[in-house]
Amino acid sequence: PLEDSQGDFWVLSDRHVSQFDRKRGVVMAAHATVNYPITVIEDHTNPQLFWIASWGDGLGRFDKSTKRTTVFAHDPADSQSIAGNSLVHLYQAPDGMIWIPTMGGGLDRFDPRSEQVVENFRNRPGDETSLSSNTTSHVFVDSQGRWWVSTYGGGLNQFFPETGTFRHHNTATGFPTDSVTNILEDDQGRLWIGSKVGYIRFNPQTQQTRVYTVNDGLAGNEFQ
Repeated sequence: PLEDSQGDFWVLSDRHVSQFDRKRGVVMAAHATVNYPITVIEDHTNPQLFWIASWGDGLGRFDKSTKRTTVFAHDPADSQSIAGNSLVHLYQAPDGMIWIPTMGGGLDRFDPRSEQVVENFRNRPGDETSLSSNTTSHVFVDSQGRWWVSTYGGGLNQFFPETGTFRHHNTATGFPTDSVTNILEDDQGRLWIGSKVGYIRFNPQTQQTRVYTVNDGLAGNEFQ
């Protein structure tokens, strides 16, 4: 669900992003149409546009003024198309660029103006400064301006956009797991990270972690 800058509320279903009338408590006519929308964000440079991460169709753009949906999908013959069609998260940077973690294709930087991927980050075997896994799920920028990328199989990555390099936090470095999902930050600057082994609290300053599991009262150990 998303509340946009105009105060309108939007909800996701298996094929649509639809406006929700909160006064009447009903879903209005479906608008954006993509297969399995997972995340929707409002373009902060143009509030008429939504960007949609979908599971199967790739990247969607919905124009509220025209009610038109445009889909940007992976094209094997086009190196500037998005690197994969299975997406769960998007992040728009202050410069307007859309960062797209893909399931299998690494991390894309997409330019909404040219409608093309202008940079793709992937794992390079033997290069410890490259992305640790091409299966990425979440991009997060914390209150100190640090970039983080979660991966399946490569753990948590700290990303340095100015150099295009990554620092790995995985089982090889003492991190609790190699597969992590969503990332949040609390008011003390600690990261809270979903995984299959529990909910992980990570202190970026000290590198210390604590894993919360069913033994701490959680309903389960897997968090998507």
